[in-house]
Amino acid sequence: RVISIRTLLALAAYNDWEVEQLDVVTAFLEADIEEEIYMRQPEGFRHFDINGEERVCLLKKSLYGLKQAPRNWNKTITAWLEEYGFTQSKVDPGIYVFIKEGELYVLALYVDDSIIVGPAGSFIVGFKSAFGERFNVQDLGPVSWLLGMTVERDRGSRTIRIGQQQYVLDMSER
Repeated sequence: RVISIRTLLALAAYNDWEVEQLDVVTAFLEADIEEEIYMRQPEGFRHFDINGEERVCLLKKSLYGLKQAPRNWNKTITAWLEEYGFTQSKVDPGIYVFIKEGELYVLALYVDDSIIVGPAGSFIVGFKSAFGERFNVQDLGPVSWLLGMTVERDRGSRTIRIGQQQYVLDMSER
């Protein structure tokens, strides 16, 4: 939810916390499939057995376009985050909380885009490393663009400004 992300950004500004952004590249392809799904090969890749019957493929991972792909990805990422020690919020299932030595860290996940918010230190560095070992992750560093919003930070005044000027410009061109 956007309201959860806005709240996290406000907490980060107030507490002078880090806000690091990560993007899981081809997230849906990272997820296992629970049911048996067979698919035909695309034109040019089709194979036939000796009886002329077309051979099909058994999928081992989700593919974009499968109706189960978003659910499979969410189950995969949630299981990994919980194994790492995060707890999923009951209020917003896209929010995951981790408390270490009295310090609060919060991860906001929106499909394949995420931010991790918390005090500066080794936890965020370690988390990003472990996350990158498990998934194909692009570390985008301090957040500057998220879900169609620009994010500008002034640490001196402990403010974070979000805007959608580019979104408005893009919509006006349609």
